[in-house]
Amino acid sequence: MLDVLVLYDLDRLTRVPRVGEDIIDLASGGLSVVDGNGVYDLQSGDGRHRFRNAINNAALESDKTSKRMRRKKEQLAADGRPAGGGRAFGYEQDGMIVVDAEAELLREAAADVVKGASLTSIARRWNAEGVKPPQSKKGTWTATQVRVLLTNPRHAGLRAHQGAVVGAAKWPAIIESKTHERLRLVLDKNPRPPERQRSLLTGLVICGACGEKMHRSKVNGCAGDAVQSGAGHHRLREGVDQGGADRRARDQDLDDVRHGRIRQGDRRAPVRR
Repeated sequence: MLDVLVLYDLDRLTRVPRVGEDIIDLASGGLSVVDGNGVYDLQSGDGRHRFRNAINNAALESDKTSKRMRRKKEQLAADGRPAGGGRAFGYEQDGMIVVDAEAELLREAAADVVKGASLTSIARRWNAEGVKPPQSKKGTWTATQVRVLLTNPRHAGLRAHQGAVVGAAKWPAIIESKTHERLRLVLDKNPRPPERQRSLLTGLVICGACGEKMHRSKVNGCAGDAVQSGAGHHRLREGVDQGGADRRARDQDLDDVRHGRIRQGDRRAPVRR
């Protein structure tokens, strides 16, 4: 149990009053809070009063800051100017100057999609050519990223705010407005596929018998979930089959999972119970 909590400033701890009350409740063992403004003895009425006032003041300042930021963004949107943030593909960091090489890629991709090319083919082409998305950690394109990029009103010279176009932008357009509208129509007719369901330890558990990755699957009509290797040779089942017989995990099935391996970088270690 802590006796003293030392902070540079109390608002580094929390700016939410209800969290402050939780801290007071947890301080029944004698906790004191110290920041640059003094000591808050949470065992005394005066200390709790000062602690609550300090957090309420921090919450007020936080609300004021948020309000100022919202007003600033609304004003920038009304003026048709960028709101900052990361660099947008096709433009320099300031959002006002076009990057010619990226602009040409955008126009080419837009024309291809309108003619019937898939978003996946665009992503593969850009990845093969070494084109990097400016905000991606992996440094590669996906079909979803290409969709978001091509349907972004920014590239048609339009300013959007909170998901809606509010007017013309001050920066130059890369894609003509007619092409932008045709892109939206084409892609709206082909909605993005549902995201693939992922389960606990997806891509991490390796079958100890065949060395392939284990994954969640419905197997042989089993009503419950099953964990099986990529080749389907080794599995652990739970549930009831269509005939009503219990499908409890067999000893061999358990061994297959129990003696599998967890991928840890380039190292593999046995799974232990």
